[in-house]
Amino acid sequence: MLAERGIRIPALMVNAKNDPFLGSDCYPATEAENSERFHLEIPMAGGHVGFPTAMRRESWVSRRAIGFLGGG
Repeated sequence: MLAERGIRIPALMVNAKNDPFLGSDCYPATEAENSERFHLEIPMAGGHVGFPTAMRRESWVSRRAIGFLGGG
């Protein structure tokens, strides 16, 4: 399996469902479901601009990545 072969440490892929450039058929959902190290999250919104949040200096995806790495 692609994810198990190439990924040796836990990895997180985040892409919004409403991304205007990528369709749902390009998300490696099956690989993520069958992997202990590859994690895929597909929030409903966020588009293609890094999941901005109002009134904050950091984006949602930045906070999510820090949380995934155990820092939050």
